[in-house]
Amino acid sequence: MSKQGKGLAGFGAVAATAGARVQPEREKQLEAKVEKIHSMENTEQIREEKQQDALSNSVGDILHSVTKKPKPVLKRQISAYIDEDVAKKLDKFGKEHGKGAKSELINNFLKSVLK
Repeated sequence: MSKQGKGLAGFGAVAATAGARVQPEREKQLEAKVEKIHSMENTEQIREEKQQDALSNSVGDILHSVTKKPKPVLKRQISAYIDEDVAKKLDKFGKEHGKGAKSELINNFLKSVLK
């Protein structure tokens, strides 16, 4: 028993040094997969944060556009009879210039005349 120090190494000595010298390939692959998963999670988290920011900005923009609009001038619909030829020209003007053009034209004419 006195020769044990010079003979074969015991289990404890082999187990302590074997793992320290060489990392098995399987452990390297596992670490690489874990690192890749963390990277993918970070990328997904960043993407979600950007989407939330974009959504928040768009909702904020929509709310701002609705709440900060200048209040429209109060208008009232009235009825008036006009000649048929004037009505046709007025309809043509409205088709050429879009919604509200006829009302704006008549309103401006009346303002200038009724000062």
